[in-house]
Amino acid sequence: MLGATMINDYLYRLRTSREIEGPLRVAVSDKELVKSFIAQHVGNQFNVPTIAVLRSYTEAVRYNYPSQCVIKPTHASAQVIFRRDAEEINLATIDSWFDLNYYHHARERNYRNLRPKVIVEPLIFGHFAPEDFKVFCWRGVPKFIQVDISRFGKHMRAYFDPEWKRLPFTMNHPAPETPIASPPALGVMLELAAKLSAPFTFIRVDFYTSGSEVLVGELTNCPEAGRCVFDPISAEFTASRLLFGEDFI
Repeated sequence: MLGATMINDYLYRLRTSREIEGPLRVAVSDKELVKSFIAQHVGNQFNVPTIAVLRSYTEAVRYNYPSQCVIKPTHASAQVIFRRDAEEINLATIDSWFDLNYYHHARERNYRNLRPKVIVEPLIFGHFAPEDFKVFCWRGVPKFIQVDISRFGKHMRAYFDPEWKRLPFTMNHPAPETPIASPPALGVMLELAAKLSAPFTFIRVDFYTSGSEVLVGELTNCPEAGRCVFDPISAEFTASRLLFGEDFI
C-alpha cells in the first residue's frame, strides 16, 4: 500500500530512484528504442513509422530530409522541428541536440545515459498536430486520460475517466470550456495502454489518433517531471485516489 501518497510525491520518488535507471524504463525513454518495445507487446502497426535515425551531426548535415517530416532528438522531450513545405531546416538546432543531456533539465535519471540521436518521422496522419491522448496507468490498468488540444498554439487540457466522464480538474494548462467527444478508437487505446503498461508500476502511454486509426507516440515515465500543477489545487487528492485506486488509503 502506498498510503495517502500524492501523484507529485510518487513521481518525485520515482525519478530519483534506482527504478528509473532500470534498463526497461531507460529503453522506453529513447524514441528509437521504445518502438521495439511497442512492436513486441502490441505489434509494429501501432508504431509511428521511422524514416531515418541519424547518429551523428555529420549524418544529420548530409541527410536529404523529406519535404514533409518531423525531426526530433531520441534522447529528450519537447524538442521538435516540423517541416511541412520543404522549408530550410535549422541545422544549428539539430547540432545542439547532439550536445544535449536532458537529464540536466529536471534530473530525470532515465535520460542521463541515453546516446544522442535524431529521428526523422512522417507527419502523423499527414497532419501538423493530430489529436493527442495520454493514458495514465497504474499496475497495468488505465486510470484516467489526458487530452491535449492545440499543443502548439493555445494549449489546453481536459481529463476523463476510462468511461469518458469528464473529470473536474486540469493540470499545467487551462481546461477548454467546450465538450470533447469520445474518440472512436477509445477502446483500442485503453486495450493497448493496458498491455504496454503491464511491466510497470506507473507509466503514461501516449497516443495519436485520426479517428479509427491509432498510433503510440511514446511512453512517459514522469509526466511534467513530477511537477504537476493541479487546478484546483485540491484536485491532486482526487487524481491520486483515482490513479492509485486500492493502493491509496
